[in-house]
Amino acid sequence: MKSIICIIAALFFPAISYAADSPITIDSTKGAKINLYYYERNPASPEKEKPVLFVHGFNSNGSVWRDEKNNYAKEMTQQGYDVIIIDMRGNPVDTDGDYKVDRPVVGESWGYGVRDLGDDVGAALIYSLDYLNKNLPGRDYKKADVITHSTGALAVTSYSRSQGLISYRDNIDNVIELAPPNNGSTSLVANIKQAAQIIPSVFTQSMTAYEYALELLETKVWIPGGRMESENLRRELMPDSMFMKSMEGLGPRPDITTYIAIGDEDWVVGDWSPVIEGREDIGYEYFIGLDHFSFCNSGLIITALLDKLTNGEKSNFFSRLKPYRNKNITAFLSGPGIDHPDDTFDTVTFARDINISPIGLFKLYLRIGARKNKESLLKYWEALTLFEEAQKETVNNEQDIVDKWGGLLAQKNIVLKACHARASKEYLESPDIAILANGYFNELAKLIIETAAEPVRIVDHTFSPSIFNEQKVLFIPSGGLAGLSCSSIFKKKLSEFVGIGGTIVVFSQQFGYELNALPGNGLGGYGWQEDSSCHSKAAYIENFHQIFASQQELYPDFKLDGYFADYPDTATVLLRRTKNLMPAMLTYVYKKGRVIVSSLYSDWGYTNGQASQDE
Repeated sequence: MKSIICIIAALFFPAISYAADSPITIDSTKGAKINLYYYERNPASPEKEKPVLFVHGFNSNGSVWRDEKNNYAKEMTQQGYDVIIIDMRGNPVDTDGDYKVDRPVVGESWGYGVRDLGDDVGAALIYSLDYLNKNLPGRDYKKADVITHSTGALAVTSYSRSQGLISYRDNIDNVIELAPPNNGSTSLVANIKQAAQIIPSVFTQSMTAYEYALELLETKVWIPGGRMESENLRRELMPDSMFMKSMEGLGPRPDITTYIAIGDEDWVVGDWSPVIEGREDIGYEYFIGLDHFSFCNSGLIITALLDKLTNGEKSNFFSRLKPYRNKNITAFLSGPGIDHPDDTFDTVTFARDINISPIGLFKLYLRIGARKNKESLLKYWEALTLFEEAQKETVNNEQDIVDKWGGLLAQKNIVLKACHARASKEYLESPDIAILANGYFNELAKLIIETAAEPVRIVDHTFSPSIFNEQKVLFIPSGGLAGLSCSSIFKKKLSEFVGIGGTIVVFSQQFGYELNALPGNGLGGYGWQEDSSCHSKAAYIENFHQIFASQQELYPDFKLDGYFADYPDTATVLLRRTKNLMPAMLTYVYKKGRVIVSSLYSDWGYTNGQASQDE
């Protein structure tokens, strides 16, 4: 269906100004209106063949590309690109022709979904290419390159596949997707309607928008300064939704060159959702230390974008074609070789969800965040608490709610926007415990959170030893050294972490040679593949240590698989195997820190009915 696109603003190109951005508001489908912002390229820079369209994500707007410290629009124009930025439906638009936004216009699309956002992308491209060609000298654009963040990627896919009311017009050349939820978003983003589901709040852009903070009303209330969000869109983003199943394995059309960026600290989409299975023509890039929203405010990302758009296949960025995929919606069997340390267990089972409510888990982080004086996180929580109160409001007259809460919520929304990026970082920094994301790390996280009520930070093998500033203890789960023991870089990271005062706690490993990765020299033994597991009175306490303070028996009820044959002379043996008198748990000092290593597999055992109360 051909969409009728008309201008609400006057037909002249507005002056380029970063201090006062003026939108052109146009019609999209179903009566919705969208904003377009244009930025002319620097005439002193080499001309580029295509403009760049920036597409924002869920519950966001185009300001993320131009109002952050790293101004993507400005950087692109300095390098010779004309830039287009879109505010998709739900955002305030210019309704009276004064080039100032005043209120959202979503028409008949209050319950809009990804396909409607795809129409917005199509409308923006069709209108903008024609507009630039007519109003800027020397332009003859046929296509644009598109850069998306988060849900914006799904909107582009929908348009390119002609899933909405606007058919694809062959006007996209390259797409670079930053942190896209191509397989859906976890409950950290999509399941946030109720205040009791707000653990992800620090990872969502102005998450508690006005309209659904007050969504208890049958009629929708929009308070100035907010946007109109769609419950249908949130449902579509759930990984198991019918919409996401219909998008599985698609991505943009194959004739559109597609690249995908993944952040190793992205708790919103993880490292599994961006990956499009079955597509061998997509280039991937992993960015260390980036969470979901850092993709819109990163000098490194700007460098990567410019390099890829300018140099194409000659660029070193986005060249990985076989991504690592770890679908971590729920914990799953993550052991090396689908192996496990219990010799008597012959059925592969999957770990259950962590038995704690989202709000309960958030409060675990908040408790330690308060102790560490994580100021932005605390401000964020204070603002969210106010929105929770607003959700509980029960009056018949909706105007009374607007009068009561409008001004206060507007102030708190400023706090949410100002704090979300820093609060996201502080959320990750809050735990005292880090877990290496290898082996049975999901099971270990479940064990620690449920039994010790301690939040954890998951780090992969590329972690920086500087995490010691926040996390003093690094747990290496059962099987956690698999595939890493020969990496000199990984060994160096462990040594540096312990050397500056950190403590490493190691569970049972598959093979004894994998212990070579640990700091210090001379540690060796036998892993669970090289030993027979013991379940009853498997070891006795040889030397007292504070970690045994709760034990009442000389032979605790511990499940063990493996033992140590070689260890540093300065090591203290804590547990000794009953069957062969070999050490099963020991500790030693390395520089300023400490290593505690054992053949316990309590992490795997906890989720499979093998862990005892003593453990």
